[in-house]
Amino acid sequence: MWINQGTSRKASLWNRIQLSCGNVTMEITQQDVEKVAQLARLAVTPAEKDTFAKQLSQILKHVDKLNQYETTGVEPTSTVMGQVNVFREDVIRPSLSSDKALANAPEREADGFVVPKIVEER
Repeated sequence: MWINQGTSRKASLWNRIQLSCGNVTMEITQQDVEKVAQLARLAVTPAEKDTFAKQLSQILKHVDKLNQYETTGVEPTSTVMGQVNVFREDVIRPSLSSDKALANAPEREADGFVVPKIVEER
């Protein structure tokens, strides 16, 4: 079990969400949104908390509505069109040589481009 003293509030929210999926509709509160935002390290404004709470509550109501349908024996699908791999086969074709590809490079090293370092070291 993943619940410990430090995660009791997370467990409480998770239990409430599970209840909502069991034909007991619930409302997501601004406090729930605030807690999830804190866990995700997101800054949300009071207006966003209100909007997200309403939107998430609507999603849970929709899931609750979907739960009324019998789906026993229905195979999960990712598409209703019955499509399978629609990608083309990989075909080796002639391409630019390294010299041609690097001809206009401002700076190169061996067979590659030299680009400025953008990741700072700590």
